[in-house]
Amino acid sequence: MRRSLKKENEREEEEEEEEEEEEEEEEEEEEEEEEKEEEQALIHGMYFNKFLAKSEGSLRQQRNVVRHRKSKKAVRPITLATNRDVTGIRGCKMYFIAFKNKTLK
Repeated sequence: MRRSLKKENEREEEEEEEEEEEEEEEEEEEEEEEEKEEEQALIHGMYFNKFLAKSEGSLRQQRNVVRHRKSKKAVRPITLATNRDVTGIRGCKMYFIAFKNKTLK
């Protein structure tokens, strides 16, 4: 009886350890994916900030004020020729706004 109980306990402990290891591996994978997404978002932000710096002078007065969905702070919109939004860092959205220019008819 004791031997069988010991074996059962050992099996249960091994199963629990395996489950914990699997959970830890899954958490690590999720963290790695989140880090990759944040890096990609930062790269996108750097590129679009450069684009903004170039186009800021002529489009400054035409720019609409876009509010952040949680903090309600003003978000500087990014001006491109398309209307689409891309999820950025931590689920924030970066806004792509197309402006109607007299020159772009």
